[in-house]
Amino acid sequence: MANLIRQRKAHLRIQATEFIDRVFFNFELIILNWSVRVRGASALPKA
Repeated sequence: MANLIRQRKAHLRIQATEFIDRVFFNFELIILNWSVRVRGASALPKA
């Protein structure tokens, strides 16, 4: 019985780390797109 609980905890920990990795990856993509957009806007000549 204790072994089952231990397995369940390990599984939850794996799911949590995968979720956090995905969130950080999306966050990095958003920052990358935003910085590229800002750089592109500043590269355009001012009207």
